[in-house]
Amino acid sequence: MPSRRFHIKSRYGCFRCKTRKVKCDMQKPVCGHCSRRNEECIFPKDVPKRPGASAGSFTHFTAVDHDNDSKASGSASNMNYGDTLLITSPSNPDQMLLDNFSSRVSRTMSHIDDLQKVWAVNITRDSYSHSHLMHGLLAVSALHFSQKSTTPKADANHYRSLAIDHHNFSVSLFRPLVTELTSENFDLLYANAMLILMFNSVFLGSTNNNSSSLPNDMVSIHELAKGVTILRAQALKIKSDSKLYQHYRDIGDSPPFELPEGISRTIKNIDKAVNCLPDFGDGSEKKPVYLQAVALLRYTLYGFFVNHDHPALLFVWVAMADRRYLDLLMASDIMALRILAHFGICLLQVGDEWCVNSLGKNIVNGVRRMFEREQAADVRGSGLAVTSSPNKQPDILVLPIHSQAGLPS
Repeated sequence: MPSRRFHIKSRYGCFRCKTRKVKCDMQKPVCGHCSRRNEECIFPKDVPKRPGASAGSFTHFTAVDHDNDSKASGSASNMNYGDTLLITSPSNPDQMLLDNFSSRVSRTMSHIDDLQKVWAVNITRDSYSHSHLMHGLLAVSALHFSQKSTTPKADANHYRSLAIDHHNFSVSLFRPLVTELTSENFDLLYANAMLILMFNSVFLGSTNNNSSSLPNDMVSIHELAKGVTILRAQALKIKSDSKLYQHYRDIGDSPPFELPEGISRTIKNIDKAVNCLPDFGDGSEKKPVYLQAVALLRYTLYGFFVNHDHPALLFVWVAMADRRYLDLLMASDIMALRILAHFGICLLQVGDEWCVNSLGKNIVNGVRRMFEREQAADVRGSGLAVTSSPNKQPDILVLPIHSQAGLPS
């Protein structure tokens, strides 16, 4: 039986027509098919050119038979871990992104070899027939490229823009599917839910021009993490034979070991600061909320180090955050922000974890900018002059969550 090799063929119609496999008349802003069906019409958005590459546009993966090629059949049985599902071509950016995901990003999804193989082989292969997953993989891989220290600044900006385009396409396709969960599509939806959470976590609070976005982004991450947790819980109900679902070890009623020194000291410092607050008087009703948030932080870190192969467990603190704490965060409450900053500091100390380290850095920097803004406002209110330091380095420009105009958020 002839094997199949994948190549890329450019298309310029709207994304809805692509998924329905009908010819798009490309009438903008709404094509004829979407107008008749009263659906949102999404056209590929051009992204900045990078040296040696054409303008970014949505690409459709087409299968072509090749009698003499047995390497790219796409089955797990004839692939070694780390092999790519595509033939390498520098002129093919989406192909390069998939290769990056299967060979590099997949290793960050888990520290268990078998799970890394599922991400590198099974999930990547399945994405060819599921557009929401394909866009999710491309989004996270492009984001990973944009943050590599070896990526030139011009290319990094290109990959950030490309990542946002793919992410928003993925979300628009994912939303209607998640309500139709079955044992057959569980891994596909669960995988993309984690990719969506991962993508947004890297961007959390990273808008330098608007430091107040951090609390809003934090609430968004809370909802996403909670959604992933709910989706995971459905695996047992639908009796899914999932390759991604893993049982976690319980930390028990008492901590089985001491946390690493730096993390332990970080948690003790914020716990001491909260316990020093008065039990009576104005604002004392907030103290139990603070204590609960710190206790959850300690529980999350213990859970992670008991299950060190699963970096996703670090999102437990975000997913289980009490609504009262989130409300305080939205109100820019000082102690709530301090607790959040200490969560970020803990994430920066858990080792070489691309996603959670980026999340920790953005949280810490976001809280710092909010405090600096409040301090500057206090100084201006006092009538004192504010001067900028000549040695201050400019902030790195990072795009916010869903910042691309004209795309679904």
